[in-house]
Amino acid sequence: MLQSRVQSDGWTTVEDFDDAVEYFSQLREAGLASLEGEERDEFEASTRFVEARRAERGSSVCDISQKQGSQLI
Repeated sequence: MLQSRVQSDGWTTVEDFDDAVEYFSQLREAGLASLEGEERDEFEASTRFVEARRAERGSSVCDISQKQGSQLI
């Protein structure tokens, strides 16, 4: 699923962006639930961008159907 939506360098199409953010958000939640201590703290800090992107997309009022190209997750 992930390989078909996100390239190895982190880029995804505009059409797949919301799905990719949701998928990474689920992976982040699973990671946070399985880690403890310093390892969890480091993981949380290094994956905050996912939640920031999720919040950004949730508050966005633009029509992405009119955009073209790719976005970096």
